Amino acid sequence: MYRKYLLIFATILVSIVSIAQSRKDILFDSSDNELKETFDWAKSMALSFSHDGSDAVGYWYESALPNREAFCMRDISHQCLGAEILGLSNHNYNMMYRFAENISEAKDWCTYWEINRYNKPAPADYVSDIQFWYNLPANFDVLQACLKLYDWTGNKQYLYNPVLVNFYEKTLDQYITRWKLEPNDLFIRPRLLNTELPISEKMQFSGARGIPSYVEDEGGFSVAGDLIASLYAAFKAYSEMLNMKNEPIKALYYKRKAEEYKNIINEKFWNQKEKRYEFFWSCVNGDFSNVETPGITYFLWFNAISTPERSRLTINRLLQMKCNVENQSHYPTLFYRYHMPEEAYNNMMSLKKSVRNNYPEVSYGVVEGLIGGLMGIHPIASDGVIETLPQLTTKTEWAKISDLKVFNSYICVKHESMKRTIFTNHGDKALVWRAAFWGERQFIYLNAKQIKSKYCEDIMGNGYSYIDVIVEPGKTNVVYVL
Repeated sequence: MYRKYLLIFATILVSIVSIAQSRKDILFDSSDNELKETFDWAKSMALSFSHDGSDAVGYWYESALPNREAFCMRDISHQCLGAEILGLSNHNYNMMYRFAENISEAKDWCTYWEINRYNKPAPADYVSDIQFWYNLPANFDVLQACLKLYDWTGNKQYLYNPVLVNFYEKTLDQYITRWKLEPNDLFIRPRLLNTELPISEKMQFSGARGIPSYVEDEGGFSVAGDLIASLYAAFKAYSEMLNMKNEPIKALYYKRKAEEYKNIINEKFWNQKEKRYEFFWSCVNGDFSNVETPGITYFLWFNAISTPERSRLTINRLLQMKCNVENQSHYPTLFYRYHMPEEAYNNMMSLKKSVRNNYPEVSYGVVEGLIGGLMGIHPIASDGVIETLPQLTTKTEWAKISDLKVFNSYICVKHESMKRTIFTNHGDKALVWRAAFWGERQFIYLNAKQIKSKYCEDIMGNGYSYIDVIVEPGKTNVVYVL
């Protein structure tokens, strides 16, 4: 018996050591010392929140209020790409799986809002399946985050694992029905559902069991814009997953549902007179409240806005608001996505100096913004390509990321100004590199050879040109424009 347990312990130890050795140490270097210091700070801070798998819950990193020893659905959905960049693939998959496995009818198709290191619902948010805290956008946020993780990793478990698939389908069916989130129900649904009424002081979390928003400091509304935006993102994400799985008829159904929610945002929530989006709707008053909130961040986060002009107006409005650090942690990614490199750069610097820079979402947001935004690295497993589209400012002459894990391979990318990129494949399989540069260019040069380029536009209508390059294992390719 003793030898049996010794063998099990040895096997676990070898597994932990093997995983630790397989994750290389990502390195960032730049001519811009402040930028390098910011990345090094964010990397160190983010990794200080990660745990090695020895806890009951398995691999996890903190993604909740500090000192809770827990991970939250909202936070992990926004930290996961920063974590993936830092090599925390096992952590991401385990945490997403933990949320998925705990969805249940007893909780009205919710899962646990926060799970702690003991693999239990965090007691700060949960008493029982009847009494718990829950923000309704969370299921949809987790679903769309799983698609992002698939695109970065190529891990098909995100598409096919039955526990995850069950979570996706229960979320987009029973969960929506139980919480009256069908398009026709949104403007007539009551604020309080699936809870004992009238609310008793003895009943903890009664008013918070199904908050129809991530915004928690306002009341009196029955539906909010971020909830509908998250519905759009989830239906769209699942439609894309189904297309990857060769289920086009089912995919079309979810795509059409996604468009219904997007139309609601852009037709009913848009205030044409004031050129802004409304946010809070009350079924009691039958109207929108005139309250403006940084919650409009989520119209941008979920890519739910219909035109570049409205996106610009929303971003400008957001920049004029006083905003909490949770929302600000999204800004680096969002500002780069909407092609605002100066604002994104400045925001990363200010987040580092924030009095709440120890909030986990901050450091992970900076990592994602810097690598996904400034370096412009976008793996797309569904297309089998790794795109680079730099957004360096004049403050940064060159920037380089080494030992970045993508598609279970390791790459090195160096941008020299905005006109020259060097890509090295340190993996054991060929990779397709989509080398892109801003502007409409007839030719792009690959290792001094002139190649006719293709043209595309980003979400704001900004044009860029690209070529696809096959990079063999151990090889380096140089691409540039004149």
